[in-house]
Amino acid sequence: MRPSKIRVAKYEHSATSKWVVEGLKNNKGKRSRKFFRSRVEADDFARNALQEQRQYGQKAQHLPHQLRLSAINCAEKLSVYGKSLEDATESLLERLRVSQRSCSLNKLVSEYLGSKQDKGLSRRHLQDLKNRLGKFASFAGEKTASEIKPEQIEHWLQQFGGENYNNYLQRLHGLFNYGIKRGYLAE
Repeated sequence: MRPSKIRVAKYEHSATSKWVVEGLKNNKGKRSRKFFRSRVEADDFARNALQEQRQYGQKAQHLPHQLRLSAINCAEKLSVYGKSLEDATESLLERLRVSQRSCSLNKLVSEYLGSKQDKGLSRRHLQDLKNRLGKFASFAGEKTASEIKPEQIEHWLQQFGGENYNNYLQRLHGLFNYGIKRGYLAE
């Protein structure tokens, strides 16, 4: 599709708007015109539209005004952190990809225990893993592994003290590292 030619023309069919800018496209890609009272206003608008067309191409002209405002607003918020809209988009897409690949915590525990059993760990060690991870899985309920946040884990671990706390933490650390390796969780 070739770019439309933006031009200013005299408009005889209106008592108030004597000038028109033609060659514009609306948000749906349809032909559009913009009317003005004076030639100066029409020329300014046409100059800005041409500059935008050259700078950003046809796609920019078809973006809805609300989307443009939203993009500007989001870019300003992200610039405080030295990030761009592309950075934010990639980060969100990665989290969405991981959440789609994620599985229930019960399935993750089951796979993890299976992998430990395949490695030939002792029955006692496997039973310890099953008990500790089973308690955590019952706490988490039906959540997927990617839905569980570090704050929730810390809150759950607070009920244990001393060595018991460290043992649970160690088992959970192994479980979630396994989930990362399997692609169920983001790092």
